[in-house]
Amino acid sequence: MKYEVIATTTADLEGLVAHGNQMLPHAKKLYAKVEPFSDKRRDQQNRRYWAMLREVEEKLTVQGEQYGTGTWHEYFKGTFLGWTETVMPDGRIFAQPISSARLTVKDFATYMEKVEAWAVSLGVVFTDLPEVA
Repeated sequence: MKYEVIATTTADLEGLVAHGNQMLPHAKKLYAKVEPFSDKRRDQQNRRYWAMLREVEEKLTVQGEQYGTGTWHEYFKGTFLGWTETVMPDGRIFAQPISSARLTVKDFATYMEKVEAWAVSLGVVFTDLPEVA
């Protein structure tokens, strides 16, 4: 069982510790991680990102081929966030781009800047991108 809490007070942390104390006799071991909270990317950022992908889809041709937004999304995640690789039982390597879903507001803004710069360097002129406040 996974239990996550966003603590804003000392009482919140005390409640988490109390919950852990109740679980410990049954679980034998617990894993706890405490880190500063950062908001996940905003809906406005997400709308802008997908608008960028639509413009890349419409305006960029690579070796005579046009690719859909889903393909560009996977490509950009792998290119700018990296890949995780899993070795299959037959020895093949399955590579999957790292998800952008857990990026913070700041990290997602940096990611979008990289995507935009990459596209602009290939001649894409963005004309219809929503602003992000």
